[in-house]
Amino acid sequence: MQHVTRTIPMMDAYEFVKLQAETYPASIANSTGGYLMEYQGKQWTLEDYRDIFQYDWQDEILRTALQHNHNIRITGGTEGVCYNASVSYYNQDGILLNSGYERFQARANTVVKRDKLDISLTTNYSRSIQTGSTPSETSYSGMNNLFYSVWGYRPVTYPNKSMESLLNDVMDEAIDSSNDYRFNPIRSLKEEYRKYYINTILR
Repeated sequence: MQHVTRTIPMMDAYEFVKLQAETYPASIANSTGGYLMEYQGKQWTLEDYRDIFQYDWQDEILRTALQHNHNIRITGGTEGVCYNASVSYYNQDGILLNSGYERFQARANTVVKRDKLDISLTTNYSRSIQTGSTPSETSYSGMNNLFYSVWGYRPVTYPNKSMESLLNDVMDEAIDSSNDYRFNPIRSLKEEYRKYYINTILR
């Protein structure tokens, strides 16, 4: 079993909105999209963001990952002929949502010894499948890396915008997509198809 022992400390909703108010004081109370806007007769204040429902995107994409391994081996033979065969299967869930690794291996060996005849036949087969993203996955641009979005996505929305929009929209409307390439990390992990196959035969 694998689990994440430490994550990056992130700003909570209160800290995030406080930073927005300090950085963008002119738009923080915007009536169409501001954290301290008046909405449905309520004037939102910074204090309203204490202990409010919010997302920690690391909690959303990281999980405890199970793994299991199975092995079978058979040996036998007669005078002058010996054989053995083994099969193994390994399955590991990834700590990232919708990720994992599978490996199937088989090996067979036969040895024939008769008088001056000495023959050994060995065959190995391996198939591995990697699914989804991995935390160590590299990118030519840091902005294209999954964790750039995880650490850069905001924990709350404006009062007039549902929290579900952060989970469902491909990109956050608060992001300028012309120069910022953060994307929805949940949808990326759930909907992008990433599967890599490796087959190996040795004789």
